[in-house]
Amino acid sequence: MKTLSAAALAIGVIFGSSAYAADMAVKGPAPAPYVLYNWTGFYAGIEAGGGWGTEQVTDITATSSAPAGFVNNSIDMKGVLGGFYYGYNYQFNNQWLVGIDGDFSWSTIDGSSTDIGPLDGDTLNHNEDIEWITTVTGRLGYSQQLAVVCKGRMGLGALGRHHRQSWHQRS
Repeated sequence: MKTLSAAALAIGVIFGSSAYAADMAVKGPAPAPYVLYNWTGFYAGIEAGGGWGTEQVTDITATSSAPAGFVNNSIDMKGVLGGFYYGYNYQFNNQWLVGIDGDFSWSTIDGSSTDIGPLDGDTLNHNEDIEWITTVTGRLGYSQQLAVVCKGRMGLGALGRHHRQSWHQRS
């Protein structure tokens, strides 16, 4: 009987005890979510395209050829441009992005027009060239762990412009 009681006690201890493995204390914080895409890093490249526009000039002061407020013929401009761009992005908190970038392009955008002065009939030729264009911008963006970022940009731009005009007096 003692053997049976000892065997029953052993079976009861082995199979009847509660399990504490699921109730173990956490040894550290939960792991951070896996980042599917990271925008951090430098980038650079080349760019090419075209440009067009219209320039309209109004004389502020009177001349011997035209009164103040005379609206000159518009200069229709067009051409190609090409250059390079570069920048750096930094992604933090797995979702936010800050960055800075810039570009520089050489340009062949140009145009011309001719005006005839209403007061004396003299001819005025206008030639306009845009030789280069550059921008520098900063950005702030938000990403939902995708290869897509919603962002806003703000920056500065400048261009190298050359304006020539020649005046031909009517004989």
